[in-house]
Amino acid sequence: LLAGGAMAVPMTWVDVVDESPDIKIPPSYTLTHDISDIDSGSFSSWWTGGNDTISSFNFLVELYDDNVGTTKHYGNWSYTVPDSVEIGTAYTGSTGLLGSYILHMGENSFGGDLFSNFLATADLRIDGKINLTISSIVGDFYFDKSTLTVHGDRGTAPVPEPATMLLFGTGLAGLAAIGRRRKTQA
Repeated sequence: LLAGGAMAVPMTWVDVVDESPDIKIPPSYTLTHDISDIDSGSFSSWWTGGNDTISSFNFLVELYDDNVGTTKHYGNWSYTVPDSVEIGTAYTGSTGLLGSYILHMGENSFGGDLFSNFLATADLRIDGKINLTISSIVGDFYFDKSTLTVHGDRGTAPVPEPATMLLFGTGLAGLAAIGRRRKTQA
């Protein structure tokens, strides 16, 4: 008979924030990804704090140009930044302490793991939520959508199996028999 316990199962959680209509940047925009509320029709797809583990995450932020130059005003003079110059920034967490990234038009991919971005991974592990703030450094553009992909393990509590209990019981019975034999020989 074989004995064993339940093992953690590799899992991927995906959360998409796709605002409609798209958000114009500037001003800055903060969104919250929440992997604890993902419902794909199966309870097993939800992230459960304290049970599931997170090993890495990745953001895919999609931005696009509004095709209009940006006019900057300084006192009595102003100038227009050409449409071809749009650069944004994104930071995770409430203060940017968790990670800061430069964004360009199109798809921007960034993330981390338990070692390269410990604080952001820890922030996700607390409650399955992480904030992402998108701002403009130069120019104006639209935020299309953000996809958060998280990799980890679906944890399961070890469950004793009947074979394990049988093996344990047989060992105890054997010890009791040896103890009894020694007692009768003495």
